[in-house]
Amino acid sequence: MQDIKFDFNNSIIIKNNDVIKIEDNEQILQNIKIEMLTNEGDVFYDLEFGYSLYDFLHREINEMLIHEIRHRIITKLSRRDYIDSSSINIETIQKVDKLIFNISFYINEYFFQITLLLDRVKVEVI
Repeated sequence: MQDIKFDFNNSIIIKNNDVIKIEDNEQILQNIKIEMLTNEGDVFYDLEFGYSLYDFLHREINEMLIHEIRHRIITKLSRRDYIDSSSINIETIQKVDKLIFNISFYINEYFFQITLLLDRVKVEVI
């Protein structure tokens, strides 16, 4: 199965007048990033798709908030049977008005990392 590569600045990546296609683990990783940026219930055919991380914007950063976000990330990633849920590791860095989550896990025996940034007004996935 193939998908079109997306750059998360709301545009499709085009090279040599053609869209770039991805597949396998790269496609899975892109799908995870898209789910992180989606609110739960926004996809009509899969009401559980989405992390609803926008729920955490404009909230005071404290240990409870960090725990809630980490729990949501682990729960959502663990739903995917091709991710080794025991390999999920989240390193949290707290700045003044920003939380940075470095998330690592294995997909089909390959190691992947995603960085999730939450500040007071936006959610960003790298």
